[in-house]
Amino acid sequence: MAENEKNQEKIKEVKQEEPKKEEQKKENETKTAEFKKVTPSKETAKTTNTPKQKATTTKVKTKEKESKRTMALRILAVIIILLAIISLIYVALPSPAKVLQQGLKDLQTGNFERAKEYLDFDELVNIPVLSFENNENKQEIQKLFFDQLEFSIKKVEKGEDIATIEVEIINKNFKTIMQNTTKELTQKFFNNEDADQKNILIEQLKNENIDKVTTKETVTVQKQDGKWKIVVDQNLRNAIFPGLTEAIDSIAS
Repeated sequence: MAENEKNQEKIKEVKQEEPKKEEQKKENETKTAEFKKVTPSKETAKTTNTPKQKATTTKVKTKEKESKRTMALRILAVIIILLAIISLIYVALPSPAKVLQQGLKDLQTGNFERAKEYLDFDELVNIPVLSFENNENKQEIQKLFFDQLEFSIKKVEKGEDIATIEVEIINKNFKTIMQNTTKELTQKFFNNEDADQKNILIEQLKNENIDKVTTKETVTVQKQDGKWKIVVDQNLRNAIFPGLTEAIDSIAS
């Protein structure tokens, strides 16, 4: 009997504890739920913060791109400036071919004062049959020597102080000019007419029917006092005044 009473009491205690456990369990679940509301999970926090993080990340990336773009533009600007400086230095440096080109161009345009920087102009035009000292038509005649001058540099062989340049030059046929001038002077002489050599020469130099001659010659450019100068020699004269030497020899004979 005593044992039965003890067992019944234990059963009563168990039954009494079960509601308490159930209440404790519910209370714990309620607290857990409240805690979850107050402290979101990592996944919830991650989901909640994604738009802000994306916005911040986008701004950072945009700034980085702008910074890289600005840096690239600055580097490009520096490169362009350096190339421009190098080009200017290269252009400023005198060379035999450039001196010949500029000298011939100045003759072509009648800029004789500047041409003297590149060659001995007075020596070039010091040709007895073409020289008219103290003549008011002198400059006009000299300009007519070169007004149809064309040239093209073909080959350059440059040494330390001397260079040889193959150049192709097109100009009036001075042999024809001199022959026509001499013929007209002779006719006037035999007809007892006044003959002004310079005026006849000017007419022939302006004559559009005079043919042109293409000449290839090797011109020398040499350093003189540290500067490149075109050497005025027979090769240069033959190139610029094609047929003139032959005409002069013919007149002299």
